[in-house]
Amino acid sequence: MLEKSKEMNRREALTKFGAVAAATVVASAAGGEVLAQSSTLTFVVETYRAYYYSAPQYSWENRIFLYTAGNSQSCVFYFMKEGQAIPANTVAANGLSANVYFPNGRLAEIREFLRNERPVRITVVGSNGIATLSNEDYELIGDADV
Repeated sequence: MLEKSKEMNRREALTKFGAVAAATVVASAAGGEVLAQSSTLTFVVETYRAYYYSAPQYSWENRIFLYTAGNSQSCVFYFMKEGQAIPANTVAANGLSANVYFPNGRLAEIREFLRNERPVRITVVGSNGIATLSNEDYELIGDADV
């Protein structure tokens, strides 16, 4: 019972960290231009929606939108067409959304991860562009997950 209590405290702390990180975005006006401090977006994914495209004008073939409960935060995964450069991952200046880029060959494994893991956390660090998709809780070996 004590271990479950620690787990809940850890989850609450991570959720609060996401809210604080989003709230620490600082914007300042300089010569009519708005400059934003790098922020970190992190949240537990509540829902997602996948799109498959057949459109030559796009540099990506697929997109997956990840959302928090209530859709207050979101992240879009872009799966780039073969031969296309992979852009840098970005976090919006307000810290509430991010864009993350993958080669299209990663689509199947990421879809499987989203289908089979729960809860799942996305974290995107604006200052270095590192994005992490992870399971939120510790799991036992051999529990038949991905």
